[in-house]
Amino acid sequence: MRGIFISVEGTDGSGKSTQLELIKDYFKSDNLVFVREPGGTKLCEKIRDIIINNDMCPESEALLYAASRAELANKVIMPALKSGKTVICDRYIDSSIAYQGYGRKMGIEKIIEINSFVFNNCMPDMTLFFDITPEECILRKKEQKELDRIESESLDFHKRVYKGYLDICYKYPSRVRSINAVGTVNEVFERVKSQIDLLRCKNA
Repeated sequence: MRGIFISVEGTDGSGKSTQLELIKDYFKSDNLVFVREPGGTKLCEKIRDIIINNDMCPESEALLYAASRAELANKVIMPALKSGKTVICDRYIDSSIAYQGYGRKMGIEKIIEINSFVFNNCMPDMTLFFDITPEECILRKKEQKELDRIESESLDFHKRVYKGYLDICYKYPSRVRSINAVGTVNEVFERVKSQIDLLRCKNA
């Protein structure tokens, strides 16, 4: 039986990282594979370092993300799913649509085109989007000492990214589940668990 593939999305400061730790613990009894984007293999981690630490044009940024994603899907995600494992991915194709398609103003069509391999061969069964406004995210990140190149972008950039995510939720309602990310950690996780449990029942 094919395993379950869940991707987790959210703007910077949405609380995604905290919830991911709880999600991993919730799946601890399963045969779980956890990966992040970009990253997950030695090559993908090198690509991650290039993206995070170097200025580049939007096209180069989008292509590097796509290259890392193709490598991760081929080498890790698809083999894990074929062996019946549960895969949790910290960011996936929707990040490119939101950040490069909307944030960098490249457009959805171009992002889908350069990620056509993923769309045709390796899409999540469910995507959890942690929904919180960019303004609230900025307040949450005030205590963070260091921000990477993308986290340091302007509020306008992050507003475009947020709009991108909202459009994704509207366009792919059968796959994307919007999680209200406002509230205590436990309150938010209860919302997450309800969606995970529905998917587990569907695939039982």
